[in-house]
Amino acid sequence: MEEILYNKKFVFEYMDGRVEEIKPVIVESCMNPGQKKIIPVTYVKEDGKESFIVSNTYKSIEVKDMKEYKAIYAEDYEPKIERHSCSECTNCGRC
Repeated sequence: MEEILYNKKFVFEYMDGRVEEIKPVIVESCMNPGQKKIIPVTYVKEDGKESFIVSNTYKSIEVKDMKEYKAIYAEDYEPKIERHSCSECTNCGRC
C-alpha cells in the first residue's frame, strides 16, 4: 500500500527521548526562480514494514520494530519552503 500525503507531518518519538519529524516541503527551482513544487511524504506499508519518504534526496524513516518508539503520530501541516545551504551547485536536484 502506498499513500501520497501533501498536508501531513509525522512525528517519531523514540524511547531514548529523541524526536524526529518527516514532513512535506516546498522547493523552488534554482534554474527557474518563482517556479515552486511540493515534495510530499510518501507512506509505504509492505511486508510488515512502514516507510515514510520525502523524495529520495531528502529524508526517509523506515519503521521495522515499534519497540524502538514511544509514539508515532501524524499532524496536519502546511508545507513551507525549504532552502538548502549549498556552497557550489552540482545539479543534484535538491533545490
